[in-house]
Amino acid sequence: MISEEELKAKDAINRLMLAYCSNIDKGQLDDMAALFSRGTWIPSPGSPLKGRDAVAGFLNDFVILYDGVPKTRHVISNVLIDLADDVKSATAESYVIIYQAVDDSGPQIILQGYYNDTFTLDDGVWYFNERHVYADGMGDVSKHIRS
Repeated sequence: MISEEELKAKDAINRLMLAYCSNIDKGQLDDMAALFSRGTWIPSPGSPLKGRDAVAGFLNDFVILYDGVPKTRHVISNVLIDLADDVKSATAESYVIIYQAVDDSGPQIILQGYYNDTFTLDDGVWYFNERHVYADGMGDVSKHIRS
C-alpha cells in the first residue's frame, strides 16, 4: 500500500512535470527556466543546459512567440513516477506529443517523444534534477524553434 508521504511526493512531482508544459505553452519561458534553478535540462542528447540562466537564455533565443505565446500544447501521458525508498529522490518517464497551431493550418504534431526525469527533495520541496528530452518523431518545427 502506498503511504500518504508517497502520494504527496508523486502529486508534487506530477505538478512539476505539468508546470513545465503549462509554462512553455503560456509563453512563460522564464518561469519554465526557473524549474531548473537546481537542475539540468537536456533538450537533445549532448546539449545540457545547467541552471535557470542557461535554460532561459536558450528559450528566449530560440523559441518563436506569436503575441507572447508559442501556440503549442505539450501533452504528456503514460507518466510513471518511481520514488526512492527514502522518498527523497525519484525518477519519472513520460510520453510527450507537442502540437502547434500557427495561422489557419490547424494543430500539427511537431514532436513526439519522451521525457526521462530525475527529481530531488530538498527542505520539503521537489526539484527537477535532470530532464532528458528524446524525440523519436519530428514534424515541422520551423515555426517553433529558430535554427
